[in-house]
Amino acid sequence: MYGILASIEDTLHVFATMPRRNVFSWATMIVAYVHRRKEESAVQLFLDMLREGVIPINHIFSSILGVCTRKEMLKLGTYIHIYIQLVGLERDPFVGTALVDMYGACDCTETARAAFDRINMKDVVSWTAMIMAYGQHGEGAKAFEIYLKMKDSGVLPNEVTYCSLLNACANLLDVEYGKIVHAEVCKLGLLSSSLVNNALSNMYGKSGSLEEAEWVFHKLSQRDVVSWNCIISSFASHGQYNRALYTFVQMSKEEMDSNDVTFISILQIFSDLAAPIPGRNTHSYIIETSYESYPVVSTALVTMYGKCGSLEDAEWVFYNTCRRDVISWSALIAAHAYHGHGKDVVRLFEMMKKEGIKPDEVTFVSLLSSCSHSGLIDEASRHFRSMKEDQGLSRTMEHYACMVDLHGRIGQLEEAEKLIYEMPFPPNHVIWEIFLAACRVHRDMKRGRVAAEQVLQLAPDKSAPYVLLSNLYASEGKWEEELRIRKLMIERGVKKQVGCSSVEVGNVLHRFIVRDRSHPRTEEIYAELERLHLEMKAEGYIPETNLVLHDVEEELKEQLLSHHSEKLAIAFGLISTSQEAPLHIVKNLRICSDCHTAAKYISKIREREIIMRDYNRFHRFKNGLCSCGDYW
Repeated sequence: MYGILASIEDTLHVFATMPRRNVFSWATMIVAYVHRRKEESAVQLFLDMLREGVIPINHIFSSILGVCTRKEMLKLGTYIHIYIQLVGLERDPFVGTALVDMYGACDCTETARAAFDRINMKDVVSWTAMIMAYGQHGEGAKAFEIYLKMKDSGVLPNEVTYCSLLNACANLLDVEYGKIVHAEVCKLGLLSSSLVNNALSNMYGKSGSLEEAEWVFHKLSQRDVVSWNCIISSFASHGQYNRALYTFVQMSKEEMDSNDVTFISILQIFSDLAAPIPGRNTHSYIIETSYESYPVVSTALVTMYGKCGSLEDAEWVFYNTCRRDVISWSALIAAHAYHGHGKDVVRLFEMMKKEGIKPDEVTFVSLLSSCSHSGLIDEASRHFRSMKEDQGLSRTMEHYACMVDLHGRIGQLEEAEKLIYEMPFPPNHVIWEIFLAACRVHRDMKRGRVAAEQVLQLAPDKSAPYVLLSNLYASEGKWEEELRIRKLMIERGVKKQVGCSSVEVGNVLHRFIVRDRSHPRTEEIYAELERLHLEMKAEGYIPETNLVLHDVEEELKEQLLSHHSEKLAIAFGLISTSQEAPLHIVKNLRICSDCHTAAKYISKIREREIIMRDYNRFHRFKNGLCSCGDYW
């Protein structure tokens, strides 16, 4: 009790002046350090205790294992586990539950389950820990199975159990499991608990059942900041940006203070929309509320500015606000990678290592992706090898995807194919889709067919492989095959994702789809497109009509190309902004090659800088050139 209530200095003084220390004295001191998050001191004291031959009691083990819930501390945790086995405390409920927590937090769910099964007298805390371990790593079905076994054993779940179970259902993205739990909490009269209601709202939101999430939110008699954050995050994560921002405004009107979680959701919205002006306004509000110093918020600001096209602001936040750790470094590297600045990414990566920060798997994804978009094959190959050899990191599907993409971009299809077959795990549909895209660009019909078969087998409901294969056939003039793929797509009920381009004018976001005529200035937009088309052709522009169906006249093919969403957004931007202002365009899909060519011509003809962010990266068009070097 003294260790918890007194200052750490007073506790340490009492401990140091004790003529004789028993196990309870050590326990008090270790628990005091853990409570105050002085983890290194707690571990050091624990090791000192072992050196003095004192055998820890269960409370000491449970406290010190709580320090080992980060992956970098797992090795120490496993050593402590071995010692626990030696002293015969592995079956103790306190110790066993702490082991479940530790292994669960470190994504070792099978080891957590083994520790759970050894616990002698499982109480509600033990069962809940196992549910949480499965749930936080997407194994919701197993979490539900544990819940059913818990009920069969006669142990009554509590509020925390149901919250953990609902979070497991949320991560499983299966609303049917969540509805069963919802019925259970109704039966037990737990709907008065804000903890349970927040978990319900979060579950429905993550599962995409936004109306149910909103219904739960509005039924709350008292809403705390967690309630507001759950519903804002739900809207934001499913692209309902206006509803998320409206809720954020309502939150302020009801005088509910935002916190770091709120700001992360709002910054994510402006990152997705590439909206720098409201992003900067939010940054000002963050400074006013003193949240800029929070590591997660400052890192989110770096990401937001990077995705809004302002690397200068991203770097300013990083160098002036961020705590220099692997997460913030990775965010800055990712920002440069998104702009295709391969050499800058490599430079930052080396700076990070010089500062003693060890890169993680996320850092390497950005590094390899940037090398891919910049054609740095030697750099990428070297870092791909060093991941395992020098850093001791496991290569994931994403790392292999980057390398397949790189080989594919530069036309090394044989090397890309070889890498796919040499992967230590079966390639997923994303890998094959990347390879298929490369086959289309380099017109390798044979390999393209193989890749398409794999994608259609692994992800039959995805539209991208159908479109890519269709385009591959079209580029080779195989129109019957192209038509067959389109028919197959219709028969299977697969719908092509609609391409959408947006441009911000006067703090208002204007969205366009292909051949869009819904805008109030439609006539002016199409008149501008006609002028641009004539001016570009006079400068030597040749429309890529091979991208359009063969059974239409050449003139109509050119017209269809000129009405792509990117060109509509550019045309509207040109007639709505001053000559000096750069145009900021956001495309939800990859920019097509014809629009890419057209944007270069327009930037030269109209002497305007056009900054376009597509699904993959930023393109800066200026004086007839693009920052990607036509390599994207």
